Amino acid sequence: MTLTLRKLMAEDADEILQVYRQSEGFLALGPEPNASHKMVMDDLRISGETGGRFCGILNADGTVVGVIDFVSHAYQDHRDTA
Repeated sequence: MTLTLRKLMAEDADEILQVYRQSEGFLALGPEPNASHKMVMDDLRISGETGGRFCGILNADGTVVGVIDFVSHAYQDHRDTA
């Protein structure tokens, strides 16, 4: 199976929302159990504000099948350095 990553923007909100709707079982564990356009836009905004790169995981025909938010500078090494 071939997968591709592509940065997603506000113009991709409908595709992102479809992925979120397929994940409502997982969303039900959090404070907002239903996927919405507002949720998508908030996630895109927060990603941008924190220096993230909100990406789509696309299958071979270009359909967005998942999302991932890369925030590389947020990694902090918590190993004991003493």
